[in-house]
Amino acid sequence: MALKNYKKALDIRLRLLAERHPIVADTYNNMGTSFYGKGRYCIALVLFTRALKIRILIFGEENPFVADSYNNKGKCLKALGRDAEADECLKKAFLIARVFPKTAMCQRILDENQDMK
Repeated sequence: MALKNYKKALDIRLRLLAERHPIVADTYNNMGTSFYGKGRYCIALVLFTRALKIRILIFGEENPFVADSYNNKGKCLKALGRDAEADECLKKAFLIARVFPKTAMCQRILDENQDMK
């Protein structure tokens, strides 16, 4: 049910806002999280990658939302057994999160990736 609602929301947001909008990126990210939670990692990876590309275009590399996207993509790659790519994404997430440690999103990333210190 949630995925159906996300798909409907994405269709509307793409019509009204276009692809390069933070709300569209959030929708891709949320859909990716849903697919990830269902163990559908390949689909989740595509959605996390779309969210990441949009967020980098909008915010640049050093932003908490970009860190979140790298972290989500890294966890997904790890679940797919693509450890080298996963570690690269997780390291990027960690380094960006260190710049914004007071945001809840970045604090979560720092907590999840403590072994990278």
